[in-house]
Amino acid sequence: MSAFFGLELKEGRAEYFRASSFTPLVLLQRATIVFTSSKTLPLGCVVQLKSRMKHEPSQVLASFIIGKVESVALNCEFSDDVRLSISREGEGDKDEDFYFAVHVTGLVVFNLDTGDMDELEENEGEDMSSDDSEPEEEEEDSLSWSSDTTTDEEKGREEAEGDTRAIRCLSKAPAHLHITSKEWKYEHEERVRIQREALEKPIEEEIRWREFDRKTMEWWRNECDDEEEGFEIQGGTKRSKDLPDFTYTGKLRPSRVTATSAIPVGLQPLDYAQTSWPEEEQSSRLQTTVEVKTTEQIMKMKRACSLARFVLDTVASHLRVGVETDELDRICHTVCLQNGAYPSPLNYMGFPKSICTSINEVVCHGIPDRRKLEPGDLINLDVTVCLNGYHGDLSETFIVGCAKTKDRAKLEENKRLLGATLSALEKAIDSCRPGKRFRTIGELVQNEAVESEKWTSVKHYCGHGIGKLFHCAPTIPHYAPNKAVGFMKRGQTFTIEPMFCAGTRTAKHWKDGWTAVTSDGKNSAQYEHTILILDDGPEVLTKRTRKSVDFFIDD
Repeated sequence: MSAFFGLELKEGRAEYFRASSFTPLVLLQRATIVFTSSKTLPLGCVVQLKSRMKHEPSQVLASFIIGKVESVALNCEFSDDVRLSISREGEGDKDEDFYFAVHVTGLVVFNLDTGDMDELEENEGEDMSSDDSEPEEEEEDSLSWSSDTTTDEEKGREEAEGDTRAIRCLSKAPAHLHITSKEWKYEHEERVRIQREALEKPIEEEIRWREFDRKTMEWWRNECDDEEEGFEIQGGTKRSKDLPDFTYTGKLRPSRVTATSAIPVGLQPLDYAQTSWPEEEQSSRLQTTVEVKTTEQIMKMKRACSLARFVLDTVASHLRVGVETDELDRICHTVCLQNGAYPSPLNYMGFPKSICTSINEVVCHGIPDRRKLEPGDLINLDVTVCLNGYHGDLSETFIVGCAKTKDRAKLEENKRLLGATLSALEKAIDSCRPGKRFRTIGELVQNEAVESEKWTSVKHYCGHGIGKLFHCAPTIPHYAPNKAVGFMKRGQTFTIEPMFCAGTRTAKHWKDGWTAVTSDGKNSAQYEHTILILDDGPEVLTKRTRKSVDFFIDD
């Protein structure tokens, strides 16, 4: 069950909360800036509400602009120790005293036995039944658990000035939620022990993810009219009704793209979901520094990668001749949302779909459309999900309609191409261990491509670091010689994703700005895993399970 609470934050004084087995979760719902005297901050001054979890940098939860934005709806969950504070960032003399505070309201989730729950419900009943009586005078400290706001949350708008509404706690949060600054850090030996156990713990393959539900997909599906469907054109405000004029390198042609799938209310999207620009990723120091992940980060990575594997296996189970890649995209989108995850590709740098589907000569980043799969088609499914703020990334290439393919020689060549690409990935993963240079991965993949059957390894696209950011350091080239810098360390996570081509390794882009195809129109294959570096070697976080689909599908 949960209990409502309010908290007052003042400038220069932080508040600490500790999660435990009794109170595993704190949910912040709304923050409002209030002034306790007539001396208010100047118009335009900015006050920021910040949070900081251990081992992680400070994050801005809300920004108040005096005179414009003074109340912000939050939907922030914390399942670990968190420090809350406010700071003044705008105009005005910071040495001058202004009497203001930020009132934060939310819920504390409790794990209670039946007896405890009955007792708490009785206490709540007493509190609510006493609302009609005259309220007693409260001490100043009681503001820590109550606040006055000028917002009407039911109507979602501000009320008239002077019309205030008091929010009272139904159940005061337990005292053990408060921790001191000295208690903020774990003892060194305990932290090392917990991290070692998390690193050595295998991925939980039996996590019960929610299965794909077609009815749910139909509920979330956007009904598109003729104007919404069309051919994707880079930089265009609307999709074109005509096939783009382009010198296509192979037999594949783009088809009509449907409307972008919507995200239901309640799911916390990433920063680029609305703007298409990943501001947090581009400005992060992790673009140049390879992160060594903590215990909590590793566990979250394992769950995100486990879900990514489940999503890809679910989509792959629907591969067959005649299915549209747009249908595969909607399946991916639905399974992600059913399990509380955001499909990471959606609107990343403007990408319009939730999965990349690359067919035949498409090297990568193919946009799902109305084209139906044909016998003998190669199709790469590239899935990335963001669960609890962490990304899991993998891709696999399949051949559909093997039994119906008339050109048997071409089919055998494609099978060898897939086998060589997968073999290169497996050998590259096996070579990873602490102290190894990142550049050696490219050397191994390049040798495998040449030695297996004179395949070529794509140079333009590389593996990457992954975690809270979709793409970050290190960069993992799949060719040699390369200039990748750095050494592998225990606790690092990154992707290896070699792409082999039957002809030239150079690529060109269609008019949509995303679809990369081989310059000579010959087929390409790709396999990708997210891996974690351990003391004795790598752990594949996105490894195949018993439910994974065979790469050669006979229909």
